[in-house]
Amino acid sequence: MKNEMTIKQATERMVDIDLNAIPQVLIEKAYFENDNFESFRNVTPLYDGQQVTYDNEEYTVFKTEEYEENVILTQDGVQMVEVEQYNIEEYDNRPLYPMWSTVWQTSNTLSYWIENNMCTVASLGFQIYECDDLDGFILGIDGAGYNFYENHWIPLYKAQGLKWHTQD
Repeated sequence: MKNEMTIKQATERMVDIDLNAIPQVLIEKAYFENDNFESFRNVTPLYDGQQVTYDNEEYTVFKTEEYEENVILTQDGVQMVEVEQYNIEEYDNRPLYPMWSTVWQTSNTLSYWIENNMCTVASLGFQIYECDDLDGFILGIDGAGYNFYENHWIPLYKAQGLKWHTQD
């Protein structure tokens, strides 16, 4: 008999295999209590459809490419302005840490996929960090009080095109 998994079971397996949970307090102690905060960086890019603040007005990011410096902002579907990412206030003022008290270090395989799909990962609600002392990326979820599997992990599983499940 074949081992059958639901998509949730397959996603739980992905989380167990490809991610290592790290209590956020360890990151704080290692990098921020020792004034080593330059070694831990939020590298989350802007993504298509993201809401941002620019010149004290709300805009929608219209189009971005991975690692592109400029983005086009729209207001009510009309192209408004092309700006450099670092000039967008809401983007620059994002919190250093995610709200949840755990972050996850990625495996090499998942890190490679994330590196080539950073806008997709950001659009799934993840903050993406790099750390000089750890391989791969660190993922954080800026949210609480809802089902992370339904809102973040299963969409990440699907976005990678994984087919470990036999049932939805």
